[in-house]
Amino acid sequence: SGSYVSSTDALELFASTQRMYKLRRLEVSMTKRNLDVFVSAFEEVDDVQTFLLPGIETLVVTSAAAFFASHCPDLKRLVVEDAPSCMIESYIDIPTRLMPLQPRLVGTHLTQLTHFETSANWSADEIAALVLSFPRLQYLHMRSDGFCYRASVATIMELLGHSLKHLRVLKLNKVGSLPDMGYRALWKRSITACATEAQRRVLWAHNE
Repeated sequence: SGSYVSSTDALELFASTQRMYKLRRLEVSMTKRNLDVFVSAFEEVDDVQTFLLPGIETLVVTSAAAFFASHCPDLKRLVVEDAPSCMIESYIDIPTRLMPLQPRLVGTHLTQLTHFETSANWSADEIAALVLSFPRLQYLHMRSDGFCYRASVATIMELLGHSLKHLRVLKLNKVGSLPDMGYRALWKRSITACATEAQRRVLWAHNE
């Protein structure tokens, strides 16, 4: 809306959500430029209970708002999704997206999560971190904007198979795309998506 937003608005968001004691699903869409508002609110109020959202079982957020997951102690389903954006933007891995902003929530574990879906590069390191963080997953949707994964299919299956004993549903990209997975395929698609020389130079510098 263009209206000025302050830390007071962030505090009111948590307070209002807490008053909706029957609320079970929360959707939050925001951009990186809004993060300072929440950081300020967390610095102003020391009581971590002010920022907890008990009762929320389903959370749908953009990547910038993924830190909300650490505020939901009863969370079961987490969906992190963003609108289509330029492929040359700096990539943020899954553990970093989910890192709490509230200092007292650092170290919070979402071990109770049963449903998770997001778009990612899906490197072996990301998958290894995910299975340690969400050992009770029953549903996992591994989306990829470029229809490719950094990790090989064999590595993906090994990591998931050894660790996620409760997994019932696994959604991968189209089977026809599986043989063309990997960093090389991602690079080719990224180059194709960059229409100008300036965009290609930024992509080259980021991946050099």
